[in-house]
Amino acid sequence: MARPGVCVVGTMHMDFIVYVDRLPRPGETVIGRGFEMQPGGKGANQAVAAARLGARSFLVSRVGGDYVGKLLLENAARNGVDVSHVREDPESHSGVALIMVDARGENVIAVAPGVDERVSPADVESALPAIRSSSAVVAQLEIPVETALRARNQL
Repeated sequence: MARPGVCVVGTMHMDFIVYVDRLPRPGETVIGRGFEMQPGGKGANQAVAAARLGARSFLVSRVGGDYVGKLLLENAARNGVDVSHVREDPESHSGVALIMVDARGENVIAVAPGVDERVSPADVESALPAIRSSSAVVAQLEIPVETALRARNQL
């Protein structure tokens, strides 16, 4: 019996995380006590989780034609996600999140979505074989609503 498939239509981001004792006030600079760069984005996280649970996992998304995009693709593929439906889009940058986390675990996040806003119904159409071979389609609303709706209506 074939493994169940999950097709995720969503985002890929790189998270840049700085750990601080306290969050800065407007106009203030604080010194960080640690830094991490972690691949993320709700769509990529969902696709990686499905692959780790044993599903055939497909991701429909976009990355910019930049170094961050290459890292995001490599990470997803290394974690068992089929990234053949992720488009490299030179018109904008890959999605990034800037995150500051204080000593209590409180955070502030700023997201620059870049190509996330360009994931389109046409991207869904080009991934129809993956979608139709899947048992479930997952989408979130970090992409245009019409794209999420197109994905939902294909299963």
